[in-house]
Amino acid sequence: MMMEIANRDHIGNMKGLDQKELSSGVMKLLDDNKLIYLSGAEMDLKTAPVIRKCLSAFAENGLYGYTVQDKRYNKAVKSWMARTRSANIKEEEIVVTTGTISAVNTAVKAFTSPEDGVVLQAPSYYRFDRAIRNHGRKVIYNPMIYENGNYRIDFKHLERCCSVPENRMLLICSPHNPTGRVFTKAELERMADLALKNNMIIFCDEIFGELVLDGYAFYSLLNVSEKGSIVSISLGKSFNFTGVNQANLLIRDQDVRQKFKEQQKKDHIGSIDPFFYNALCAAYTEEGYLWTREICSLKTGRGVVFRYSVRIRICKSGKWNDHGSV
Repeated sequence: MMMEIANRDHIGNMKGLDQKELSSGVMKLLDDNKLIYLSGAEMDLKTAPVIRKCLSAFAENGLYGYTVQDKRYNKAVKSWMARTRSANIKEEEIVVTTGTISAVNTAVKAFTSPEDGVVLQAPSYYRFDRAIRNHGRKVIYNPMIYENGNYRIDFKHLERCCSVPENRMLLICSPHNPTGRVFTKAELERMADLALKNNMIIFCDEIFGELVLDGYAFYSLLNVSEKGSIVSISLGKSFNFTGVNQANLLIRDQDVRQKFKEQQKKDHIGSIDPFFYNALCAAYTEEGYLWTREICSLKTGRGVVFRYSVRIRICKSGKWNDHGSV
């Protein structure tokens, strides 16, 4: 199928507005330097044709009312989990949220107390750090080790972090944001074992899971650990829906699911965005799957299609160097 470039002009798109500001001369570069703009974790491509066709018909219908999680929605999520993660999910294990960061906020409140610690690999996506600190919890960094052009987990340090009784949650991102590392099954098993051994909740953000490039194997935490684990998925990265605040959690541990939903009721998330409902049901099909596989066959880099961070790279004398990341 043909890939089409999307137009960012005059739609309030954050990346488009920032890109105009950066190219207007506000940011000064040294002579012979070139700015490559990577921001917002949005592909420049239009989303899958099957979604665009579905949403056009839905918009024309003219009803955008309260929308609920029904059998059709659950069936779409279940089939997608079976197709992309070889996971057999039950309907009751699907928990709709207003986005992954919103879910992290709810989980932090549900499973930790003020002054407790949440363990997080560094470098990290800054909104994880912010969600933890906003609720009076401590960010406990487990710095990744950079060697031979790749990042790996410092498991000795992670073990020390998890052994502290006040550290109640392990928050991971797989594939990792912002390094692009696709964690192996053995790495996920070891992290899950540490969390279980130390009676910690493990929250795994898998929203980049569909965008692992050909030649790399993606393993889901769903097939590694059920007890004490929460997995988040969404259309945000895989189908260019970052502007729609909706995601799904897969929580197989009944006690964890009940406690999360109790806190979620206090937070009040409302009904499902009707455009998200219809987009998901269109995306989680054979056509949607084939579109993601075509995306991942493109020659775009190493590991995942893009990295979720604002990263400015400067070229000087033919050599590339990172010049900051937030």
